[in-house]
Order: sequence, then structure tokens, then C-alpha cells
Amino acid sequence: MLKSNRELQKEQVRLYDIEKKLVNVLPIVKEALNSLKVEELHLKSLALQGIMEKDTLAQTKPSTIDIGCSNELINKQKMDLDVDSWAKLQLDEFEDESD
Repeated sequence: MLKSNRELQKEQVRLYDIEKKLVNVLPIVKEALNSLKVEELHLKSLALQGIMEKDTLAQTKPSTIDIGCSNELINKQKMDLDVDSWAKLQLDEFEDESD
């Protein structure tokens, strides 16, 4: 069944509204990702600092702390941010505000 021009226009307006909401949410998502990356680097730095302090205390023998995986493996890990659920909540908030 073909849609009338009026129905198509309504759908275009609805899609445009959704696009505007997504454009508004994108900077928030990017900021959250950056914040998580900074936090991850901070935690890695603290872990390295702790290892170095233990090495300094155990000067008689070299420290062989096994943290379970290599730094390369840690750096390759991906974070599951569940961005889809978070973005959906943001969209719901924007829709509630626009209604």
C-alpha cells in the first residue's frame, strides 16, 4: 500500500526529530567514553605505582608479581559500556521533554 504525501511528511518530521535527539546525545556519549578512558589510565597508573613500590621494598630480590595477564593483553581489552541501553534512556528523557 502506498503512503500518502501527508503520511510521508509526518514520518519525515518524526525521523528529523529523532536525528536531532541523537545529535544532542552524541556529545554526552563521547564525554562519557573519554571519562572512562581517563579513569582506566588512572587505575593502570595506580596499579603500576603499587607494583613499583613493592619492587622498591623488596630490594634484595627482584619482584615477580604476576597480575594474571600481560600489559599488552590489558591494553587490547574492550569495555562493554552498554551504550545502547544508556542512549535509549537518554532518548526517552528527550522524548519526555519534547512532549
